Amino acid sequence: MAIERMSHRTKTMIGERVLLRRPTVRDLEEFITLNRASTRLHRSLVSPPIKPEEFHGFLKRCRSDDCECFLICRTEDGAVVGAINLSQIFRGGFQNAYLGYYVGERYARRGYTTEALCWKDTRVVI
Repeated sequence: MAIERMSHRTKTMIGERVLLRRPTVRDLEEFITLNRASTRLHRSLVSPPIKPEEFHGFLKRCRSDDCECFLICRTEDGAVVGAINLSQIFRGGFQNAYLGYYVGERYARRGYTTEALCWKDTRVVI
């Protein structure tokens, strides 16, 4: 698995079938379309952005100091398949965070999220 290091806020982690990258405003349409099509799968388990204003709120949270957000994308075509979020990050001696993740329904049960969550060097993410 290759890891490409860039500036702190634009890191990209590249695996065999997926890559993790930070969301941008250019992802709005693809991401909310994926999430709208996945409401049956997500039910009340997760509430990803399905409206433009929710997506902009998501981007704002992603830029906060106590949060790290990544889109899970296929390496073959760059399609957004889901997201991983670390929130309420406590740095220093405690080193703790909440982990959240979800995948779009059409990409479920294909191992994309498992691969995205199985990086050995998590220090690259945090």
